[in-house]
Amino acid sequence: MSSCVSKRKRADSEDVLDILQEFNKGYEHEEKDVEMDKPRKCSYNNKTAFERNGKLIVKKTMTIGEPVPRQKSPNGSAEITPMPITPLTTMGSCPSLVRATNEDVLDIFHEFIKGYKHEEKDVEMDKPRECSYNKKAYYEYDYNRKNFIVKETITVGEPICREKLPNGSVDITTMPIEFRGITLRQLRAIIINVKRRCAEEGWKDYNGNRLTPETVTLHDINTYIIKLYTEASKSSFVETLPSTDGTQPPRFFVSHTWGETFFHTMDCIEQMFKDFKTNYTDSHDKRGGGMTEDTPIWICAFANNQHDLENAITADPSESGFAKAMDVANYRTLSILDEKGEVFTRIWCILELDLTLIKVQEKKEKGDDDVDLEWNGLWAVYTVHEHIYCEGEEDEENRKAVGIVAGGAPCDSEVAFYTAHRERPFPRDPF
Repeated sequence: MSSCVSKRKRADSEDVLDILQEFNKGYEHEEKDVEMDKPRKCSYNNKTAFERNGKLIVKKTMTIGEPVPRQKSPNGSAEITPMPITPLTTMGSCPSLVRATNEDVLDIFHEFIKGYKHEEKDVEMDKPRECSYNKKAYYEYDYNRKNFIVKETITVGEPICREKLPNGSVDITTMPIEFRGITLRQLRAIIINVKRRCAEEGWKDYNGNRLTPETVTLHDINTYIIKLYTEASKSSFVETLPSTDGTQPPRFFVSHTWGETFFHTMDCIEQMFKDFKTNYTDSHDKRGGGMTEDTPIWICAFANNQHDLENAITADPSESGFAKAMDVANYRTLSILDEKGEVFTRIWCILELDLTLIKVQEKKEKGDDDVDLEWNGLWAVYTVHEHIYCEGEEDEENRKAVGIVAGGAPCDSEVAFYTAHRERPFPRDPF
């Protein structure tokens, strides 16, 4: 074995202590003694920052892991700490949640588990909430004042009992991939979480560049939020959220690239929800009107199980979770046009557009019973573009995004002039 001990299993205690003293007693590091003979808790620092003089300030230390009593080995020669083989890995600057305490999870993800504030109002996220959209919803004009009237709210989805995972760490709402839409209420929780954690934890992109909330993309959200939050459940983000009551059938399918900043994506989604808020006619309803903060839309990152993507992508793309979700959304597709126009260079985005405009026609030709013969699908393209929208002489609104909708959005009241007026600010040469 070595010149020190011919047979390790016959070495006495003094031999072991001499050979492995760095593990059993300690060692010296940067002129400091490091003790290794006693159990020590694992942790990471939260709320840390360097002052201008280079001094590191630590305001909070997060303890991770659970204490495990040490046991005598079968031969009685040593003590060990038995534990599962799953490693305690790290993602960026955040710890894995395999053994994180409940307090750690609550601190990192309290927007998803407890709630958050939006426009100075408390939004609860700790209880299941039904999905819905409005019908017979419209603006009532009265002396230049707008009152939004809602006469009927349609509940969508079916309730599902939440299941405790075998390890007891979390309960989830299991459902088919095509029904894992995400609501605006749930999406806003992600934005708030990004704003709170990104700078504080020192998030970095895949090139090692420091991120700001405004530069965070879905790639980064997948790393710092989705995979981390769902590590214990090994399920999709939507299924793991406590606010998911049951199936969340999407009213729209979102086609986009992961490279676009999430802030820009959310600006487009927020404006699209406003444009599709009205739902007063059959045409409005068919086109996806009546959108509310509880209306689901399908976004792949949050619907797919990021720990098992093989089940989401099939050999035949028409049988994939993407295609099934588009069918549930009745082929209403929202494309997020990024600054460089990369969405139109991605094969999956082109396939989604093809399904939106062509699949409906194929179904109609086959005579499928579930297809409205007068329905041709709907394609809406939204992009970030700050502008002032004027509906009247004294009615100005600052908008961060604008969309082009084939046939007009419900807010246009089926009047071509209103459609042209709303879409006029759309960048004519965005690339």
